[in-house]
Amino acid sequence: TTTVSAGTLSVNGSLISDVTVNSGATLQGSGSVGDLTVLSGATLAPGNSPGALTVNGDLVVNGTLLVDIDGTTAGSEYDQLIVTGSVDLSSATLSVDLG
Repeated sequence: TTTVSAGTLSVNGSLISDVTVNSGATLQGSGSVGDLTVLSGATLAPGNSPGALTVNGDLVVNGTLLVDIDGTTAGSEYDQLIVTGSVDLSSATLSVDLG
């Protein structure tokens, strides 16, 4: 298990572990992770402005989901979040950056 406790972790390869993002921290990148939990006060920013992040498992976001939209092509003009398991965004805050 990987815990992001502070700052920003940019995953641009494959991180073969479950990830928890604590309050005040950010996970971003265009790679892949295992199960992902984003706690209240934390941020998930898929891609590298823009790009695609893959969650190979379940996703729970209780913090902020920050996405960039600057066109109509997934991964190159807007962020994409690919999840192979279940998704829970019921307590998430959506923040959108319109390029």
